[in-house]
This record gives sequence, C-alpha cells and structure tokens, in this order.
Amino acid sequence: MFLIVGLATSAVGLPVKLGGTKKIKTAINQYNQILDKKVTYFQKPELKLITNTNGLGFQLRF
Repeated sequence: MFLIVGLATSAVGLPVKLGGTKKIKTAINQYNQILDKKVTYFQKPELKLITNTNGLGFQLRF
C-alpha cells in the first residue's frame, strides 16, 4: 500500500517540480528584462536563482 502511494506521489511530483523550475526561471528573466531600462542611479538591482550544495535560493543584488 505504501509503495503504491509513494510511486504515485513521485509520478505526480516530478512533472510539477520540473514545470515549476521552468516557470521560476522565466519569471526571473522577465524581471531582469524590466530592469534593463535606463537606471538613474549607480547600480541596478538584479535577481538571480542560485543553486549550490546547500540548496536552492534567490539572490537579489542592489
């Protein structure tokens, strides 16, 4: 019983995870394109998706 539940959860979760990652990257790229407009101050903010051995996260630099 637990094996079936685990396999079903994995089968549903994998496409959701892959699709979600793609949507996150698309959203970040759209945000960064908005920032490509003329900026009046010295530095412009930038949002990035960061992955490393500790996990997944966002980096906002300004």
